[in-house]
Amino acid sequence: MTICKKGSVFLLFFALILTFAQSDDWILSAEAFSLAQRGSSESAKKSAELLPQLILEQLSLERERVIPKSELLDRALFSLQTERLSLFLQLSKEVKVRDSLVIEKKKPRELEKAIVSADKKIAEIQIQIEENLKKEEEEKKKYALEGEKKEQGAKRGTLERLGAFLPFPFFHKDEETQKIVQENVRLYKDDAASLFSPSKEAVAEGRTSRFFQKEVSSAKINGIISGSLSFYGDYVGVSAELTVYPGAKSFGVVSDVGNVGDLVSLARRVVRNLVPKIANSLPVSIEFDIRSSSDEKIQNPRVMIDGIVSPDASERVLLDAGIHTVSVEAAGFESVSTTYSFTGENRFLVKARLFPSVSGKVKIRQKSFLPGIFSANGIDSSPNNVDDGWAHLSVNGKPILAIFEDSKSGERAFVRLAAQNAIDGEQWKVGAKPFDRAANIDKRRRALYLSYSVLICSLPFTFYSLGEFTAANKAYSQNRASYEYAKKWQDRANLTQTITLVFAGWFAFELVRYLWAANRVLPAEASLDSTPPKAKTPLDEAFLLPMNEIVDGKSSLEQTD
Repeated sequence: MTICKKGSVFLLFFALILTFAQSDDWILSAEAFSLAQRGSSESAKKSAELLPQLILEQLSLERERVIPKSELLDRALFSLQTERLSLFLQLSKEVKVRDSLVIEKKKPRELEKAIVSADKKIAEIQIQIEENLKKEEEEKKKYALEGEKKEQGAKRGTLERLGAFLPFPFFHKDEETQKIVQENVRLYKDDAASLFSPSKEAVAEGRTSRFFQKEVSSAKINGIISGSLSFYGDYVGVSAELTVYPGAKSFGVVSDVGNVGDLVSLARRVVRNLVPKIANSLPVSIEFDIRSSSDEKIQNPRVMIDGIVSPDASERVLLDAGIHTVSVEAAGFESVSTTYSFTGENRFLVKARLFPSVSGKVKIRQKSFLPGIFSANGIDSSPNNVDDGWAHLSVNGKPILAIFEDSKSGERAFVRLAAQNAIDGEQWKVGAKPFDRAANIDKRRRALYLSYSVLICSLPFTFYSLGEFTAANKAYSQNRASYEYAKKWQDRANLTQTITLVFAGWFAFELVRYLWAANRVLPAEASLDSTPPKAKTPLDEAFLLPMNEIVDGKSSLEQTD
C-alpha cells in the first residue's frame, strides 16, 4: 500500500511538471480559408490553403503573448466544465449499476451490501461535482474581484505617483493584480505548413460550439486564424480573424486587398495587423541614441528593425511588443546588431556606440621560409612571395584567424592576428608549422597509453620484490634467514625499482609530449616584424625549382644569365 501511494504521488508530481512545462507555450494555428464565390477555380482553392500557410510562416519568429485575465478564466472554466461532464458520466454509470443490482443479487444481505457500496461511490462523485461547482464560482468571484482592484488602482494612480516622490511609501501596490502572464507563441506542430483541420461534424456545429472547442482543446491549440477570400479579376480580398480558445472569443478581424500573383506581400500586410492582436499588448515606443566610440553624435545613421529600414533614426519608432532584431549602420563605421525582447515597458531607449571601420593591407611571412598560401576571412588569400617571403592579407581592425597551407604537402596550420595590431601597413611574422595535428595527437596518445600500461604492469613485480626483501631483511635480523637470501631479494628489489622508475620517467616524458601535441592545436600567434626577412640566395631559389631544371648545382635561371 505504501509503495502504491508513493508511486501515485510520483506520477502526480510528474504530471504536474509536464503541465507546467507545457503551459509556457501559446499554440497558434490556422484553417484553410473559405471562398466567398461558388464554383471557384482550382488556383483559388490552392490560394485558400497557401495564404494561411504564408501568414503562419511570417509569424514563425519568436514572439510572446500577454494572457488577459478573461482568457485565464475561460481556460479554468473550460477545464472545470470538462471535469464536471466526466464526473456526470461516471455518476450516470454508477446509478445504472446500482439499479441493476436488484436483478443481479438474489440474496437480500448481498443486495443490501452492494447497494450500500454503490451509494457510497455515488455520494463521492456527487461531492466531487459539488466541489467542482464551488471552484467555478470561486474562479468567477476571483476574476470579478481582480477587475474591481484594477479599477481602484486606476483611480488612485495619481496618488501612487505622488507617493513615489515621498521618502517612504504610503500606498501599497497589489503585486498579484499587477502581475502580467506571458507565454511564448509557438506554431501548431512547429510547422507553418500544418493547418488545423476540424471534422465535418465540428464545422457543422459551429466554431463556438463545445464540440468544436473540444477538438481544438484536444489538439492543444490556443488560437486559430480563420478567414475568407474573394477574387475579382487579378485582385483578391482577404478577411482574417483571430479566435482564441477555449471560449471562442474573437480578438479582431483584419481585411486587406492584394494582387493574386503576390500573396507573400499580402500575407506580410495581414501579419503586420495581426501581430498586435496575437501579442495582446500595446505597441512600444523605441528611441535611438547613436554615437561614435568617442561619444560624438553620428550623422545620418541607418536603423533596420527585423530587416526593414526605419525612415529616420532620430524619430520614435512604434513596434508591437515582442522580440525584435535591431541593426545600426553608418558610413565609415562598423555595423552593430542585437536581438532583444521589448516587453514589460512602454518606452525603450536603444544606445548604440559605433567604432570606426578599419581597412587596409598587412604583410605576413613565416619565420623560416616555407612556400605556401595564407588565407583569411574566407575570401582573402595570398601566396608568400619567393623573392622576399611576404604574403598580403586584408585587415579590418578586428582579430583575424588565418590559415597557412604548405604548397608541397598540402598540410595546414592556423594563425591568429591580434586586433590591436591589425593596422594598414603593418608587417607580421609567425612560426606556423603545417602538419596533421590530429594524427600527431593520436600518435602521442598511443605512446602515452603504452608507457602507462608498461608502468602499471611493472608495479606488481616491484611491490612483490619489496615485500619479499622486507620480510627477508626482518628474518635475517632475527637470525631466521641467511645473509645470501636477504641479499638476493635486496638485489631483486633494487632492480625492479629501477625498472619502475625508468618506466615512470618514460610515462612522464610521453605525458609531456602528449600535452605539447594537444597544445599545438591552438593557432600560432603572429607578432610584429620590425626586421625584414633574410634575402634569398640563388642557391635557395634553386631548391625551389623542379629537379629537372637544376644542372651542375646551378638553376636554369643562372645559366640563362
